Amino acid sequence: MKLSSELIQKSHNLALKIIKIYKHLNQKYNCVLSKRLLRSGTSLGENIVATQYCVSKKNFRIRISTALKEAEKTKYWLEVLMESGFLTKEEIADVEKTVDEIIEELQNTINSYE
Repeated sequence: MKLSSELIQKSHNLALKIIKIYKHLNQKYNCVLSKRLLRSGTSLGENIVATQYCVSKKNFRIRISTALKEAEKTKYWLEVLMESGFLTKEEIADVEKTVDEIIEELQNTINSYE
């Protein structure tokens, strides 16, 4: 019941990128929506790290499912912020790619436990 160290590092790096986007949006636009992105983007990594300390398969599945939900929310908020003109496609391309990779790995993990 362990996730790869690569996924843990990837989620950590994603959180750092999300924090940079949040700072940028707050300084440039005072954008309230950026808080939603910050919340989901950092909660994703928090739940991935928490899987290392799960004592049961049930708890592990719950944490993985929560991380997946937060990844999907992160992707949603990136798209909303881009479509509303706060971010460009170029600004989010790398972050969106990372989120997609994390989603794929989390879904594979969930499928392997069903």
